[in-house]
Amino acid sequence: MKLNWGYSILIVIFVFVIGMGFLVYISFQQKINLVHKDYYPLEIEHQKMIDKEDNLRNLDLKLSVKVVDENIRIGYPVYFLNGDINGEILLFRPSDYEEDKTINIEIDTTGIQLISTSSLLKGRYLLKVDWTHSGTEYYQEEQIFIK
Repeated sequence: MKLNWGYSILIVIFVFVIGMGFLVYISFQQKINLVHKDYYPLEIEHQKMIDKEDNLRNLDLKLSVKVVDENIRIGYPVYFLNGDINGEILLFRPSDYEEDKTINIEIDTTGIQLISTSSLLKGRYLLKVDWTHSGTEYYQEEQIFIK
C-alpha cells in the first residue's frame, strides 16, 4: 500500500487530535492554587483593610515579629496591654492556600505571643494580624521565613 496525500493528511489530523486530547487530560490533572478560595469577596473588603492599616499608622506603633528557634514571637506595644484585645493571626502561605493557619490572639501579661512553627512547612509566609483594641480595628502584615 502506497501512502498518498489523503492518508498523510488524515494521519496528521489524527495525531493532532490525539495530542490535543492528551494535553487536555494533563491540564485537568494539574493542581491550581489561587491566592484565596474566596478571592472576589475579599477584594470587596479591601477598603476596610486600608482603614485598619491607617489606624495602626496613626498610632506610630507596630508589632515586633521575629522567628526565634521553633517559635514565631509577636510582641505587642505596651499601648495594647490595657483593655481587651481580640482578633486573629493568619499565617498565609502564598504558594499553597491549603497550608494557611489561623490562630486566635492570646497575649501574655508582657504583651508577647509565641506561635510554634513545628507544624508549619519550611518557606515563606505572610503573617497577617487583624485585631481590635478598645473598639478600634488594626491590621499589620509581616513577611517571615520558616527554616
